[in-house]
Amino acid sequence: MIVYSGAIMVLFTFVIMLLNAGKEERTHGSKAAYIAGFPGAAALFALLAFIFLQNSSHLGQVRLGEYLVTTGDLSKVLFKNLLLPFEVTSVLILIAILGAVALARKEH
Repeated sequence: MIVYSGAIMVLFTFVIMLLNAGKEERTHGSKAAYIAGFPGAAALFALLAFIFLQNSSHLGQVRLGEYLVTTGDLSKVLFKNLLLPFEVTSVLILIAILGAVALARKEH
């Protein structure tokens, strides 16, 4: 999991570096997006709430082979047994993000 999150953050930093964004242009949006967006967002929220409430007893549980693993079990392993690798990875990811932002920053 730590290697996977590190790989995602490396991709994130390269996107920041290669984005080379220009000046932001302010728009007011379209009326169709406002008309369809609010009811669509409300319907999506209602659907997700219904699904989560129907399956609330199974949230946070994964079956790995014959073992039932909960998020509590995973957090105990990650923050107790693997605390040092987790913290080292988070510091390396933070350094990578700061380096990418420093490299992508334009000098005026």
